[in-house]
Amino acid sequence: MTPEQLTALASEINNDPLALGYKALLTAGEWQAVLPLLNELNYTTLGPVSAATAEAWAAAGPYAAIVANASNSTSPVQSSCLAVQVALAGNNQINLPGLQPLFSAWVTAGVITQAQHDALIALGTVPASRATVLGLPVVGGSDLAQAGF
Repeated sequence: MTPEQLTALASEINNDPLALGYKALLTAGEWQAVLPLLNELNYTTLGPVSAATAEAWAAAGPYAAIVANASNSTSPVQSSCLAVQVALAGNNQINLPGLQPLFSAWVTAGVITQAQHDALIALGTVPASRATVLGLPVVGGSDLAQAGF
């Protein structure tokens, strides 16, 4: 792990924001019990959506509005609609983690409905570990030791 990742791991354990009991386990010498708390797929996160999946989502309703707004120089979301249209045309995946605010702005601008937004987010929601949610790789015993535990 990088120094930044070790700092994030130490912060997670010290602050225990989800009250998972890291410190009690570590104090009892049960560091092996901490690893599943960090590495099991008990959470979700946003991942990318393949071009094929995004195209199917768009074809079910919002594609015409995306194209119309991409062509409309007065649309406040023209550039983001154009970027998504180009990405779909190029068979590129849609990076939902980085673009979620963009799609929320589309709801505000009337390009997509809240239901369409939610459907897209559901398509990109994938199982994740606590470590993944924190931006960490799989955590091992040596990582705990390097983080000071």
